[in-house]
Amino acid sequence: MKNDKSMRDVAYELIKANKNEPIPFPKLFDKVAEELEMSPEEKEDRISDFYTDLTMDGRFVTFDGESWDLRENHLSDTVTFRPLETEEETEEDEEDKEEAKEFESKINGGSSDDEVQPEDGDEESDEKFSAHDLGVNI
Repeated sequence: MKNDKSMRDVAYELIKANKNEPIPFPKLFDKVAEELEMSPEEKEDRISDFYTDLTMDGRFVTFDGESWDLRENHLSDTVTFRPLETEEETEEDEEDKEEAKEFESKINGGSSDDEVQPEDGDEESDEKFSAHDLGVNI
């Protein structure tokens, strides 16, 4: 490597110069390696470090793990961070949504149109739900 700049700083400059358009990771890494005059061996040794650096650097965001852009180009409500879901987790999410509806109806004094009604013979529970139970991160 012949340049003293960090790979992250070069990536930042490249994305900025690309009119702030997201860049696919392989293309971004190739441009960074070219700018830093990396040998093929250096590229092979540094690609995973570069990916980790981008992931850890708060200036960057990824879209589907493929394209990278600058965080400053996106409003916070347009950038979504969510782990990959398994089918089992998706089913659990549906159950959590139902529990959340029930909880919301309880804290609204039962005035919600979406209130979950107990089935015949079931008594309505005064069970308290924690943020963890509802899948809410505080």
